[in-house]
Amino acid sequence: MAKLSLATSALAELLGLEHSGRAVEVTGVSISASEVEPGDLFVAIQGAKHHGLDFLSEAIAKGAVAVLSDRSNDQLPYLIAADPKEILGEVCNVVLGESPLSLYAVTGTNGKTSTASYLFELLQNLGEQPGLIGSTGLHTAGTSQSSALTTSELTTTRKFLGKVEAAGGTSAVLEVSAQALVRNRVSGLKFAVAGFTNLTRDHMDDFGTMEHYYEAKSHLFDASRSGSAVVFISDEWSKRLAAELQIPALLVGAGQEVDYRYESGVLSLSGKLNLSIEFGFGELMARNFALALTMLHSQGFSAEQLAAASKVISQVPGRLELVSDARPHTYVDYAHTPDGIASAVEELNSRYPGVTLVFGASGNRDIGKRAEMGVAAALANQVVLTDQHPRDEDPEAIRAAVITGLNQANKSFHEVAGPENALHFALGITPPDHALLWCGPGHLKYREIAGVKVPFDARAIAKRAVEQG
Repeated sequence: MAKLSLATSALAELLGLEHSGRAVEVTGVSISASEVEPGDLFVAIQGAKHHGLDFLSEAIAKGAVAVLSDRSNDQLPYLIAADPKEILGEVCNVVLGESPLSLYAVTGTNGKTSTASYLFELLQNLGEQPGLIGSTGLHTAGTSQSSALTTSELTTTRKFLGKVEAAGGTSAVLEVSAQALVRNRVSGLKFAVAGFTNLTRDHMDDFGTMEHYYEAKSHLFDASRSGSAVVFISDEWSKRLAAELQIPALLVGAGQEVDYRYESGVLSLSGKLNLSIEFGFGELMARNFALALTMLHSQGFSAEQLAAASKVISQVPGRLELVSDARPHTYVDYAHTPDGIASAVEELNSRYPGVTLVFGASGNRDIGKRAEMGVAAALANQVVLTDQHPRDEDPEAIRAAVITGLNQANKSFHEVAGPENALHFALGITPPDHALLWCGPGHLKYREIAGVKVPFDARAIAKRAVEQG
């Protein structure tokens, strides 16, 4: 698609913004100086440590022709807005036009990445050339790039969606976090369908209460953002969302409009979507797969098409991933919430005589969930408590908070500092016919320690450790 262009004076008039300097044509928008392309409007906002204008020279060197900010500058024509990010969605739609892609959104506490990944793969199997934006990065069928955020900043997303469109793609899948919804990272995007997995405790450091957390998630289902919804009914929050929806919706779950069943490796859906398929990744992942299938069905794909597209499905990286056939079977998972840990342990408890759990809590995030993680860990036969991302906290103090929950559950445990040490210890105490579950690292290839992301690939480490015995 040819690039559009718009004069800054016209943009100012359309949005009621103060304009200073000569009028220039802008063809793109970027909130990051490192991503600026020639002709871009550079959006300079106040960050946690720096203001965007601190990087104006870099933006100019990359081709920025004007600035949108909350303050003036003496180097480029500029537009002034009290809160530039609040109007960023409108700015992008005016400058770039609304994205013509069919957009699929997935939100919830647990299962977002798996559901989004399944959507992406199913769309490919259905003959489309989709894009995927989520915690594993930004992907097309042939390209991948990393991302520091579950949901990228809006201008990063819009540039990526433009590339998907230019390559002949017609759809894209976005994993949408609660933070993205309150921090304007998906503003101006209109989703064809939004899926909801569940809501359990997480991010209380950002939202304070579950009510506020729910309210943030529920914004995705406003008619201004999404044309329709698919909700997996699994908890009181999903039931509440279903009752409050003002957009067309399908409900998935036992006894719902799409009745869900999983037994002996076969996923069966009946009602408004009738199909039965073999699915070898367990019930926990089957729920996410059912949600993805129903979202696609809501957009016109038939049961026959979906059954054919489901014949070859990949393991989602770091989501109950079996790293090797060596014994004991060792799984790496991203679970870092009480419910996520409990669900992963219960899943493996249904497949093995016993489960050894290795896990740790992270620093600088939702301190209150640490004890609850300890309570959830008590579902495992053996528990090895270790470290995850200490960030700026003392690892020993983080472990002490988790121990409170383990003691509350009267659960015996082993405390081993350092996750690689803990893994090797756990392998030594796990019988060959049991499972070892390492919760926390998932697909990540780093640990965050004192502000530094240290290379750490848990999947590779676990595979090597179990195979070397």
